[in-house]
Amino acid sequence: EEMAETEDLQNAIKVDLSSAKQNNVVAGLLKSAMLPLQQVVDAKVTEEGRKPRKHIRQTAWQKRMKSFEKWNRTMRRKARKVCKSQWMFWLIVILVFLNTCVLATEHHNQPPWLDDFQEYTNLFFVCLFTFEMLLKMYALGLSGYMVSLFNRFDFIVVISSILEFILVNQEIMPPLGMSVLRCIRLLRAFKVTRYWASMGNLVKSLVNSIASINALLVLLILFIFIFALLGMQIFGGRFKNEESRGTFNNFGQSCLTVFQILTGEDWNVVMYDGIEAYGGIKGMGAIAALYFIIL
Repeated sequence: EEMAETEDLQNAIKVDLSSAKQNNVVAGLLKSAMLPLQQVVDAKVTEEGRKPRKHIRQTAWQKRMKSFEKWNRTMRRKARKVCKSQWMFWLIVILVFLNTCVLATEHHNQPPWLDDFQEYTNLFFVCLFTFEMLLKMYALGLSGYMVSLFNRFDFIVVISSILEFILVNQEIMPPLGMSVLRCIRLLRAFKVTRYWASMGNLVKSLVNSIASINALLVLLILFIFIFALLGMQIFGGRFKNEESRGTFNNFGQSCLTVFQILTGEDWNVVMYDGIEAYGGIKGMGAIAALYFIIL
């Protein structure tokens, strides 16, 4: 009975009658109006108390999935801890250093045993770097792994290494294509920038600076095109030395000649050919030399 009285007191609707204490008529009206509402609340509480609680039984498959999800969360937390540990950092740095040393042993006319050694070590490093990539994917999730730019770069390098290993063993590609794919192994050295903070910041600054000079590159290409067309109009088919590679006979060769002059590679030889095309330095050749001076 005491418990019931306590519940009644808890479920009772409390009304502030302090302002109506002076007027007994108003207080009586409020109490009579609140009585039916209090009865409705008591009835609702009684019905809710009488309702039996339903226990949802889980199947064996749901229990297994629940335990698996709990185990999976624990393992991903441990894998994330391993990926961020200090010993993992030094392990990757040492592997990159050893891989670079093995790549540096390759030379022309090397003995067959060195070829076999390089192939086996390449397979060893491919397996280790693939395991590292899969471990990070498991720890961070695929979407979380692809957020980082370095992880994307690492993913491309690992996939390219696996593709190169398969194509080389199956002898699907020609020797030139295999040589190009083998050059991808050299990109593994950039993995150290993922763990070396100062070098990583330097690489980021370099990439950002390259992205900011796109307008300058477009302007340079436009400059080469303009001077290539101008050179075709002035020197096209006029060079006496037909064996010279620096000519303005067509647009493609003219662009290469302008690029050669901009790099400073034997630009004076091309200028002398242009001067001779107009009769030497004592004739119109002196005026034609202004093209190369301005360029």
